[in-house]
Amino acid sequence: KTPDKMQACVVHCKAQNGFNYSFVPCWVQHFDEKSKKYYAEMGDGAVKKVRRLAVRFNAEDRDNFHQRLEACHARKAWCELQECLIAYIDSQSDAVVTPFQKEQKQTFIKHCLYGSHLVEPDEYHTTLMIKDLVTAVEQNYIQAMKFCAVKNRHIQDFGTRDACIEEGSYFEQVLRHFLPMPVPPLGLVETAAAERHVPEIIAELDLDPTLAKCIRTVTSLVWRRFDAEVKHRQALDCRRGGGTETQRRTKMAEGQPDPYTRLFQLDEFAMHMEENLAEVTTWVKRNWRDYVIAEVTDKLADEHNFFCDDLQQYMKSPLHRVLRKLDIILSSQMRWFMEGACKDWVDFMESFIPTPSQCLPAPLLVFTLVAEDGEIRLVPDPEEMLEKLLRMLNKVTDLTYAISTCEYEEVPFCNLTGYRLFDPLADPDGERVTYDPLEHAKAATEHAIMHCLNPPQEILQQFQEYAYLLHETVEGLDPMDIEGTAEKITTYRKAAREIELLSASAVDFPLFQLQCSEIIQELSSAAYGFADQCLEEMVACIKDRAAGILTEWEATYTKIRTPPENEGELADLKEFMATVEKKIAKPLLAKTKEVHAQMNMVENFFHEMDP
Repeated sequence: KTPDKMQACVVHCKAQNGFNYSFVPCWVQHFDEKSKKYYAEMGDGAVKKVRRLAVRFNAEDRDNFHQRLEACHARKAWCELQECLIAYIDSQSDAVVTPFQKEQKQTFIKHCLYGSHLVEPDEYHTTLMIKDLVTAVEQNYIQAMKFCAVKNRHIQDFGTRDACIEEGSYFEQVLRHFLPMPVPPLGLVETAAAERHVPEIIAELDLDPTLAKCIRTVTSLVWRRFDAEVKHRQALDCRRGGGTETQRRTKMAEGQPDPYTRLFQLDEFAMHMEENLAEVTTWVKRNWRDYVIAEVTDKLADEHNFFCDDLQQYMKSPLHRVLRKLDIILSSQMRWFMEGACKDWVDFMESFIPTPSQCLPAPLLVFTLVAEDGEIRLVPDPEEMLEKLLRMLNKVTDLTYAISTCEYEEVPFCNLTGYRLFDPLADPDGERVTYDPLEHAKAATEHAIMHCLNPPQEILQQFQEYAYLLHETVEGLDPMDIEGTAEKITTYRKAAREIELLSASAVDFPLFQLQCSEIIQELSSAAYGFADQCLEEMVACIKDRAAGILTEWEATYTKIRTPPENEGELADLKEFMATVEKKIAKPLLAKTKEVHAQMNMVENFFHEMDP
């Protein structure tokens, strides 16, 4: 605040002849961050809180301020007009709308369920979700139909090129955006007469040895061969040996399983990919390069001498330029073939990463949970799997050795040197470089494996909680401690049941299938075995104690039943009979009760015990 001069003007209302708003000088005290308003003090000492558009500082340009103020007012009016239109649409009677048909709702629900990708949907929550979704769609449908009725009412000839808004419509500014675009002007362009006719140009081309009709025929043949057959071959088999879509359907029609769902062990997959690469390499050499050589020799033999033995004369001949041209074409086609192979593999790997827009393919590779050295592991090891797949990808560049120059075979007597047409790992100077499409394929493979490895590792962590069963031993068991022994047996059997319910025998995840039957069998068998071992020790204890009790009872019975032979034995018998209840009968009864308690515990676990 400057005491000598006010630094701004604020909008103020002077109630004299009606309400009259004008800018009056003021001091701006401060800006409140919370309310986003300025505190303006006017000349009479009154303080009012105003927003930024109500304050015009002396230092800012007046014209710019007024333009900004008018733009804000126009934007506000536009928003209010849109709100009025929405309110007007909502106020229309529901009678103008045809009800949302039941068949359309059913179709919509089917599409929702098909696109939801729910593995195990909860019936209750899924029903509520679909009901809410159908209600929302029906409300949008009603509002859209009402809006269509409003447009038909306020736009004349709506839906035609002659559509226009009726005069005086309150919503003209909004509805004009729904009018058809103006038809662009049409016209004819006068062109000059052709300087030469096509037949004349073709006849002139035939005079050039490198552009003659036979050369054009051979060139077209090379291109057609690549487009029709070569480019459809896959150096990196992404179809799991199923071939093209037509071949796949043929196999399925014959009753064979869908080859696109084939599942591989890692070593099996590596062998399959090596065999496929060898097969494609052989096919490329025989049915592409050798085919081109044979066709070129056949088509050009009448007009060109392939048995020339003078190198200098041959290098000056049109045949050299023609064959060199074909080599360049083959080199370009091999480059595209390799790029296409890498791109197909990238798309194949990325298809295993879950997305809402597409369904996941069937798993490709198998993981197995096994117990090794007292630990539970994934077999094969994920790092070993990744390393093996990357080595497999590196071998794909060997395919380019199948396509070498054709010129040295076409002209055998000039002693030309053959070389590989396309080397993806070397630059024109022969220096070793990285091949970007291959590096991209390797990166996509690593990303897919790391991303899809999380679900199997989560299952692995769940089984790791029971790894103690692999090196557990039942030691220090006290059969006399019935409750402790029963608790230990219950713990083992509970662990066995939890293991059996922990996972299915085979679980499908993106890219991988996890096979758990082996580890489930091993862990549950170990847990049940420990429980049975505890029970067997308890049974052995029962048998020993029962035998001891029986022996004592028989000895007591024998002593009582044996008649004394003299007075000394009679005195001993009387003394024995006086103490037998306290010293023998009661302790034996107590032991018998304990044995019965042990037997009841064993029976509670449904364990068979020999009589």
